[in-house]
Amino acid sequence: AMSRSPKYVLYSGFVFTFFLFHMAYEGSGFQYLWPNLPALNEYAIPVGFSLNLVFTVLFVMSFLNIHKCNRFTYNYFNALLLFALGTFLLIPFVPYSYFIPLMNLLSLTISGSAFYLGVKYWREGQSAARLFTIAWVVLTIGLITANLKTLGIIPSNFFTRYSYQVG
Repeated sequence: AMSRSPKYVLYSGFVFTFFLFHMAYEGSGFQYLWPNLPALNEYAIPVGFSLNLVFTVLFVMSFLNIHKCNRFTYNYFNALLLFALGTFLLIPFVPYSYFIPLMNLLSLTISGSAFYLGVKYWREGQSAARLFTIAWVVLTIGLITANLKTLGIIPSNFFTRYSYQVG
């Protein structure tokens, strides 16, 4: 019955869309899934990124029971969800060079907000928030490590290449 849980479905959506985004980002999606569709590859990263942010917000809202929060927190996360959904409308109109920094900013806002709320609820005694926060920190460390590797700040090795997948 675990697979019927809305939290599990949203977590699976988060993981799956992250996987699709990663495949588009590192090129294996084009190589293995859509090699004869270069036009699809042009939109794969923005679509994958947008989908992942939508599922990230939905998962965080579900797992941390945002609907039970104060009105401000509930409205804030709904606004983040609307921004994430709205990014789909921007894909055909905003150049990639502007779209990706915008998405990174939204991603940082969502991730930081989720981390803050996880810590807040952990301190209030919610055991699920403790699990969430620890897992979120591992994912975040992996993402930061991978980005530092991509920027050439730290060397490329097994850990830096696969750290965010582990996270």
